[in-house]
Amino acid sequence: MTMPNSIFIAALLIATLFPAGCRAPAPTDDPVDSASEPTEPLAPCAPGMDPALGLLPENSPAKGGTERVDVVVNVFSSLVCPHCAALAETLDVLWKRSSWNSRVRLYFRHMPVSLELHAATVAAFNQREEAFWALQDEIYYRLRENGDYMSMDEVRTYAAETLGLDMAQFESDLVSDETAARLQTDRDIGEALSVTGTPSVFVCDEKIPTSDLETVVSEYL
Repeated sequence: MTMPNSIFIAALLIATLFPAGCRAPAPTDDPVDSASEPTEPLAPCAPGMDPALGLLPENSPAKGGTERVDVVVNVFSSLVCPHCAALAETLDVLWKRSSWNSRVRLYFRHMPVSLELHAATVAAFNQREEAFWALQDEIYYRLRENGDYMSMDEVRTYAAETLGLDMAQFESDLVSDETAARLQTDRDIGEALSVTGTPSVFVCDEKIPTSDLETVVSEYL
């Protein structure tokens, strides 16, 4: 039986685009604090616990763990992935909880499809870590609201006028070998961990569905 041309072309497109695209996470409700009976928390898996057995770069954007680190969460993301943009909004809500912000450390890991956007966030990080998060938030906000990516002209305007970055340094870092190597390191580790779509979430050394993040992390707290 011969496959119709339209079906064959669609299958070919899916096979070609999937590795660079983003896999949709399972739907999840807005995060709320659990009202279930308290249980004995799991033993801390941090500090010193990560899914790549120490290979992940230390100079990575991170938030939380302001008092101590009991749980390490690594999120491999693309800045042009709508599902990553949706997850970023959920992460912001979760890390506003005092228990999460004080004891759970979140690391952003680059799985770039758009190299320029990711390089821009690395260049922002090089000047101030909070500048990375602000630029990432703006990129994802516009993707959620408008369904479109920030252009590099818009990124430069935001970096200069809103973040107040040194634009000479920004432009230099944007195309530096160090930035390219930094992005490649996360990609190499993601591939070693069998990350085939974004977002991909690891809690300690366990890869989990994005919809299970709240439940899994809460078991440690």
